[in-house]
Amino acid sequence: MPVPKMSVVKTWMLLLVPALLAVPPALRAQLEPISQPAPLMPGVSRPAPGPGLSLEREAHLALNIGLPSIAAELFRKIFDDPATSAEVRNRVAIHLATALIEEDRFSEAAKVLQKFTGLPTAALRLRQAMIAVRERRFDAAKAEAQAINPDEFTAPYDRGWYFFLRGQLAGDAQQAGAFYQQADDAAAAAGLEAQRAWFLLAKRKLKLQAGDVTDRNVTAWQKIIGSSAGTAQAYEATSQLAVGLAQLGQRPQAIALLQSALLPLSKDERAYRDEWQLLLGLIAGPDDSAGWVALRNLLINSTDRDRQRVALRLMFRASRAGARRDEFSQLLNELISAPSPHPILEYLLLFRAQTALSDNANKRYPQAEEDATRLLKEFPNSALKAVALGVLTEAAWEQGLYRRAATHAAAARAELPAGETRAQLGVLQAEAYFRAAEIGKTAADYRTAADAYGAALAEVPAGVPPGDLMFQRVLSAINAGQLDEAERILDELARDPRLDASYRWQMEWNLARALQVAGAAPKAYERVNRLLDNALTSAGLPEDLRASMAWLQARLAFENNDPARTLALGDTLMGSLDGVASTLKAEIASNTLLLQAQAGFALKNRERAKSALDRLKKDYPTSDAAIYSYIVEADAADADGLVLDAQKLVVDLADKFEKSEYAPYALYRAALYAARRGPNRQDYVDANQILERLVTKYPDDDLVFYARLKQGNLLREMNEYGRARTLYAALVNKFTYPQFADALSAQIALADTEATLAASDPSRASNAASIYERLYDLPSAPIDLRAEAGHKLGLYRAEREPENPERAYAIWWPMIEAFVLDETKAAKLGANGRYWMSRTILKLAAFQESRSKPREARQLYELILEKKLPGTLLANDGLTRTGGKPAATTNGAAR
Repeated sequence: MPVPKMSVVKTWMLLLVPALLAVPPALRAQLEPISQPAPLMPGVSRPAPGPGLSLEREAHLALNIGLPSIAAELFRKIFDDPATSAEVRNRVAIHLATALIEEDRFSEAAKVLQKFTGLPTAALRLRQAMIAVRERRFDAAKAEAQAINPDEFTAPYDRGWYFFLRGQLAGDAQQAGAFYQQADDAAAAAGLEAQRAWFLLAKRKLKLQAGDVTDRNVTAWQKIIGSSAGTAQAYEATSQLAVGLAQLGQRPQAIALLQSALLPLSKDERAYRDEWQLLLGLIAGPDDSAGWVALRNLLINSTDRDRQRVALRLMFRASRAGARRDEFSQLLNELISAPSPHPILEYLLLFRAQTALSDNANKRYPQAEEDATRLLKEFPNSALKAVALGVLTEAAWEQGLYRRAATHAAAARAELPAGETRAQLGVLQAEAYFRAAEIGKTAADYRTAADAYGAALAEVPAGVPPGDLMFQRVLSAINAGQLDEAERILDELARDPRLDASYRWQMEWNLARALQVAGAAPKAYERVNRLLDNALTSAGLPEDLRASMAWLQARLAFENNDPARTLALGDTLMGSLDGVASTLKAEIASNTLLLQAQAGFALKNRERAKSALDRLKKDYPTSDAAIYSYIVEADAADADGLVLDAQKLVVDLADKFEKSEYAPYALYRAALYAARRGPNRQDYVDANQILERLVTKYPDDDLVFYARLKQGNLLREMNEYGRARTLYAALVNKFTYPQFADALSAQIALADTEATLAASDPSRASNAASIYERLYDLPSAPIDLRAEAGHKLGLYRAEREPENPERAYAIWWPMIEAFVLDETKAAKLGANGRYWMSRTILKLAAFQESRSKPREARQLYELILEKKLPGTLLANDGLTRTGGKPAATTNGAAR
């Protein structure tokens, strides 16, 4: 079941008052998550950084292996997301522009870079210069290039691009060639083979785009070809003539020239064959059959890995358009499965793996994992090792296999030098461990996550607030049950200048909540007192944090049964809010007055409570605290036995603030008060009508389930079992377990109703038994509910076949073994489960007595005493009858 749609303040308010006891247990448990955001922080949300980083990492994977079209799509998702922070958008703008430039989409890249905010960086200037070159604005390109300090580059990709830009702007061919070689060397040193292929491709495209060919040049080249056929001079002239014809717009002639030139080439002239096939692929384009065939031949037969990577890149781009998708996929499969390893098999495997991941309509995770794993196995020293591990990381993450994703992320991180990518993988690793822990709910996984967040804090990627990682680290330790360790970590982080007040407040809140849940509320109170009372400790607290902590101190005083101190602390706090931001000041003041009202009621000081409530409603009439104060007053009236007054107060809330998210809860409480006025029929009718108002007016509220369930119970109280059965059946059909945590309570209520109706319609008995049996056999069901269902299933069998009591024994004894004698499961029994197990043991003991087996009966009675189950007096009576020794009892012992 999803957490009820309540604001942070609304949810935690429900934890402050006895009224919560009226909420069904499953809903109450869901209102109290340890990781619930802290109050007094309206509008604050702390989204985990993992998903965004995962998407960004996948985009980088695609870019690094030469798939800029995929990379652009993924970077665009982050860039266009309104939730993306300015810092992250700037970073992604650079990467998105990189992918677009590699795709020859220069105008799009320019528009993306226009949205970069803040002072220009070296990476920004580099891309702006490359776009200026493409647009033949050479003066602007040179001005940008001169302003670039290459020492400011943070991505290994940028250094190669920088030297390539210098080559484009060089004054002569020799100087340009030297810069191009530096670019190639930089890419090779960084292990960016795909970038080297792009340099080769870009240089060939530059030739095609130069536009300085004349008819005189064409005539000269044609003359050389005709007079020196078969010579190196003629071959070079053929290349120049093909490029020149393409520049003059004579594309068909250029294609025909290259096709005819390729035919007579021998095997020894492979270099010219490769060059002409690449030119043919570029001039004709991979969409054209001539271009596709040339690139295909280049990919299959060439020994030049850079040219093969260029061919692979161009063919992939054509396949993305859809026309040649199947053909390209078939070619990849053939080359990868060929008996002899292909020269660029590593890239073929990664292309297929990455395309399998990026196919949104049909993601093929097994294919991606198989290809990446094969690469790692067959090429253990490959420069692409980290990329392959990244593919495995993304595949595991997207499938929700978080522990596996964390393992792969750690392995990929170990292959990388310090830098942005390594830092992102560190956060991804921590997030994966945390998500695995959230699924498995194991302390060991949470401890691992806490350690991983600690490691990630040493290397935080740009755009990820360190406070997020700190918050998650403390939360992981809390969820691991290591509260002392969480306290130590929090004290350590408090000295970190990267921790701001809002994160500190949330962590202190979560720790205090966890200590309360663990039965250590005094320790939580002592910690807050120490923080605020110690001048040295509290000296560095910002005013907003100090005020929030002071409110928590007052609340903890109330929860530690010290309402008098709550009043005193509240008075001090109300007089020290001048330096607090206005919105937070109103939140703290209104909630402090509400807390003081509760303290006044606890002290039986109605005058003080009323004074606080009057001030609250006067100064903050529309605040959450003022609205909720009606429920606080109702609790006080109820405690004094004024049930009608309590009912009127919560109905007033629903009437005056019908759009408040407290309104359905107020109606639910009003119905409970009305039902308690009974047991006469009219009171039940009134309660039912109030619940119907709740269901009709707030059909999407989570309380609708409980309202309907309560209506069914009221109908049974009025002996209207047929209507109750119809209502329960509708609930069973609408709410399913485990999506809705308490859905099974409707099923057992339906079974109870069927069992009652069986008195007049015996055919219904089997319906009840079927439900009881299904619930009892459901391993994921709450143990208390399974105990109740098992007990009732045994009763059904005992009553159906009184001459064969062993059928009930076959249900009840395994229950006792599983839920009572098994210490682990027994520890999970709640009050309801202990009640039903006690009844089961007593029934089974009586059965043994009836069979003249006093010894077996006596052992069962002794089990109730040994396990301190309810029914002590009945067990002692049984021991007396069966010759055992009754245990001493105290007043109030359970009967």
